Amino acid sequence: MKRLTNMMTALLLSLLMGIFVVSCSDEETVAVPDNWVTVSAEPLTLGYEGGELKVDYTLAAGLDGTVPYIVNHTNWCSGYIQNGTIVIEVQRSEEINEREAEMSFIYDKDHTVVLTVSQGKAPAVAAEGFNFDNLPESIGIDETCDLNQVVTVLPANTSYKQLTFAVVEGAEFISLDERGIVTGVAPGVATFRVTAPDVNGTLGKGVSEQFSLIIEGQLEYDCSAWTITTTLPYTADGTTGKPEDMFDGKTTTFLSLQKPGKGANTAGIIPGFTIDLQQAITFNYFYLAHRSNNTTKGLRLQGAKLYGSNDGENFELIAEVAINNSSDLNYNIPETTCRYLKVEYSKWDTAQSMAIQVSEFRLGRLF
Repeated sequence: MKRLTNMMTALLLSLLMGIFVVSCSDEETVAVPDNWVTVSAEPLTLGYEGGELKVDYTLAAGLDGTVPYIVNHTNWCSGYIQNGTIVIEVQRSEEINEREAEMSFIYDKDHTVVLTVSQGKAPAVAAEGFNFDNLPESIGIDETCDLNQVVTVLPANTSYKQLTFAVVEGAEFISLDERGIVTGVAPGVATFRVTAPDVNGTLGKGVSEQFSLIIEGQLEYDCSAWTITTTLPYTADGTTGKPEDMFDGKTTTFLSLQKPGKGANTAGIIPGFTIDLQQAITFNYFYLAHRSNNTTKGLRLQGAKLYGSNDGENFELIAEVAINNSSDLNYNIPETTCRYLKVEYSKWDTAQSMAIQVSEFRLGRLF
């Protein structure tokens, strides 16, 4: 019985070995030759308009035509296999230089052919203008702004985009380096000119435009050259009382003018003064200080009308302002540009004191 069992086992093993041998012979491996494909290795060329290219190829005998595939290495040039042909789609170029793309035609990891596509350069597109949408209205002192990031050339497909910047006006308010980075230095308004390259790429020779940038802060004008006239003679009070005493930086000196009907002002002249600023300036506030060594309310101005003129003859009302007779303050007014400023007193204490005294007066601009 044991001998019979051993014989049956041997027979079974023989059958299994036969099946294995037959199976192995049915799965013969085809060797891939070095010359596995016939395809042109010459670079493929086409114009900047782009389009479609087709490349024929022939696999070596015995190779499976469903195995090859394409791997693309750029996003503007895309190849794939369709019905035994390599189809290459090339996008339109806006580059002013020729460009080149590669793709890999692969059978397996050891058998690859690199195909090259060369596309011609596109015609240059000239700049037509600029986009200022991202330009801030203002920056602060010591704050920087990269003009190349906030000013861009139009149209978007302009061939040469490197811009040049120059300061046209207000150089004292900013610093501008060769990279186009501006830094706020002092309050004011700086005006710049931006210029694009021309159609040949020459820097600073193309279209140009101006733009402005505010440097935020408070600018108080120098008053040392200002001259002043008054509507009536000033009244001396010790060693002070003169018009120019309003510009000396001291609150113990002042301009003193008598009220209508008081003292020598029997004609009832409205007190006030006119300043020749020597040149047209732009301002949007004034500063007024009262006499500090005599706080009698009757001496202090309570209201004023401000007028502006560029010829010293024809004045237009800027604002009428209520004056705080307890504090020295800045008073905001509509922004005005003029050479001559007339300040007409409009309100005062009619019961106390014979004069109105203004200690300090300045003009400034808030940015």
